Amino acid sequence: MGNKKSSLENLALITYLGVSMIVPIALSLFAGRWLDEKLGTGPLFLFIFVVIGTLAAFRNLYKIGTRDLPKRKGRDE
Repeated sequence: MGNKKSSLENLALITYLGVSMIVPIALSLFAGRWLDEKLGTGPLFLFIFVVIGTLAAFRNLYKIGTRDLPKRKGRDE
């Protein structure tokens, strides 16, 4: 039974990681396209916003990865 729970926890974590990576990139992509259409600037804001969205996605990934470090560190000592 414990193995099944562990598998479900891992699946939830992988899903959480995927969503936290895709959402900022997708939102920034749509915001950049919308701004470019409104201002007629070509792909300028698309590139800027996709870079910002990608940085935000990796920031989310870093925060998720380091979230449990204080708990783990206390447990290892």
